[in-house]
Amino acid sequence: MAEKLIIDMPLSVDITRFFSEQINLLTKGELKHYNSVWNGNQSDDYYRGLIAGMAVVEAMLQQDLRKQVLGVIAFTADKLAQKEIV
Repeated sequence: MAEKLIIDMPLSVDITRFFSEQINLLTKGELKHYNSVWNGNQSDDYYRGLIAGMAVVEAMLQQDLRKQVLGVIAFTADKLAQKEIV
C-alpha cells in the first residue's frame, strides 16, 4: 500500500535542496525557457508553496494517482476560497 500523502505539509530544507539539485538535469534551452516565464517578484512563501504543490503532484504521479491531481487542486482552491470569503 502507498504511503499516505499529506497534501498540505510544508517542505523540509532537505526536500527543497533535493529539488534544487535537479537544476543540473536541465538543458540550456530549458533554462532559457524557464527564465523567460519567471517574473521572480513573489514572496518566498509563495515560492515555497509553489514547490510544495509541485512536489505533491510529483509524489502523486509516482503513486499512479494522476486522476486525483485535479481533485487535489480543486480541493485546495476551495479551502483557500473559503478563507478569502470569510
